[in-house]
Amino acid sequence: MKKKNLIFSACLLTACTVFSACGQISAQNLMTGVKSGSASTKSPDDAFLSAQYHFAIELLRGEVNAHPEGNIVLAPYSLAQTLAMSANGAQGDTRSEMEQVLGNGLSLSDLNAYFAGISVPQVNSGAKRLLSANSIWIRDARSLEVKPEFLQTDKNYFDAAAYLAAFDDKTVADINNWCKKNTDGMIPTLLDTIPEEAV
Repeated sequence: MKKKNLIFSACLLTACTVFSACGQISAQNLMTGVKSGSASTKSPDDAFLSAQYHFAIELLRGEVNAHPEGNIVLAPYSLAQTLAMSANGAQGDTRSEMEQVLGNGLSLSDLNAYFAGISVPQVNSGAKRLLSANSIWIRDARSLEVKPEFLQTDKNYFDAAAYLAAFDDKTVADINNWCKKNTDGMIPTLLDTIPEEAV
């Protein structure tokens, strides 16, 4: 279950324009009217690279310890982006802890700039194809407030889309169809259900 949750988190924060088999997705597009603004960028330096290596090694170590007999496939870069986008909505101790895990003490504003600085250009020519996309799927719940600053920051630094969804069977279909579309059919089904605790 832990592996599935890691994959779920990484892909939940990955999207472009999504169309389900029945037409446009049913989730509310929170980025309607939100345009990409300027984002300061930083080229990777020793501090950032060291923090990312540490994050990747600790992630691998934790998964190997949790699943000593299993096969493990991880995408530390995708998960780090996912957590950084999420951290833009965090405050206080939660934000500080996320900065420590992701950046070994680097500030979130620095991490955003580093991630924006290493974003990979899209390639689609001949045998070369590299597509990258990010989105945030948020449970439609009265207890959650999605602040405009959160959306703008993740649009500026990660070119993220954001959707407000019921987290029901339609949302599962939307996410699976999005993943299929944005992985060129390589991941046709990412999840069967959305955990109750997912927000």
